[in-house]
Amino acid sequence: MEEAEDEIKNNALETEIGHQFSKFPKLLTEARTHSSSIEQNGGQDNSKLEHLGDAVLTLAILDISYENKDIKPDPADKNKQKRVSNEALGHFALNKKLGEDYIKMGGNAKNLRHFESIEVSAAFVEAIIGAVFLDGGYEEAKRVIRDWMNVDQNNAILLLSDSISP
Repeated sequence: MEEAEDEIKNNALETEIGHQFSKFPKLLTEARTHSSSIEQNGGQDNSKLEHLGDAVLTLAILDISYENKDIKPDPADKNKQKRVSNEALGHFALNKKLGEDYIKMGGNAKNLRHFESIEVSAAFVEAIIGAVFLDGGYEEAKRVIRDWMNVDQNNAILLLSDSISP
């Protein structure tokens, strides 16, 4: 029963993000799996994909923003680590109701609606990007970021925040 439900949700999510998982279809289920679900069902949660997706997303956003010739680097910022804003990612996911529709959560986390939190929602988006990267490569991940997240050279910089913590 759970496998059939996973397949239905995975197909819907593939349509949502505009990427068909062909090399590693199980990655999408992993990207959808919150650590609270592992306690009940076993398997792999999305934490590895989240960390990979964070790096790919940051690279792609910087790459896309670099295409805007009007944006000049600020010499005062050169020592600051640029990262994609978790708040922006979380709001993106919440606005699309991604967590409610797709995140696999277990017991208490689901009952407490943790999928509505900014942190969980942002981690979910990062995990999806990590899964797309592994399945389709960097250019495909960048295309998904452009198309699904509606990121272009004019608004990419808005997703970045200064961060001193990893």
